[in-house]
Amino acid sequence: MNARLEVRLSGPLLDRIDLHVEVPAVPWEDLASPASAVTSAVMRGRVLAARVVQDQRYAGIPHCRSNADLAGGLFEEHCALGRNERAFMEQSVKSLALSARAYTRVLRLARTVADLEGEDHIRIEQLAEAVNCRVLDRERL
Repeated sequence: MNARLEVRLSGPLLDRIDLHVEVPAVPWEDLASPASAVTSAVMRGRVLAARVVQDQRYAGIPHCRSNADLAGGLFEEHCALGRNERAFMEQSVKSLALSARAYTRVLRLARTVADLEGEDHIRIEQLAEAVNCRVLDRERL
């Protein structure tokens, strides 16, 4: 990350940003190659399906329309982890020194990734993807 920017962004501020991803330059070969199998239309369909799942999941719950709104007992209920997933998150929190706020953001994002993949439960792969979207936490070490 740019050193000037890093000085300006404190840990508590970074914790409030859901996604920190690095977007490197794309090599010419990749730009010139045929398009990906995942089109915008396909991804739009996945997002709309995930929104339907969340609409149904949170129907009738005041002030909760999506995973981003999860708090308290709802958070614990809908972001519950199995034994292996808890162990993965424990290791991630310790090795990256994640704050409690960063931890909850990772879980919310993993819940969303699971919804995009049509999964009822959060798996390690989805947690890993969410943790990887916290690049600034990794760079602060």
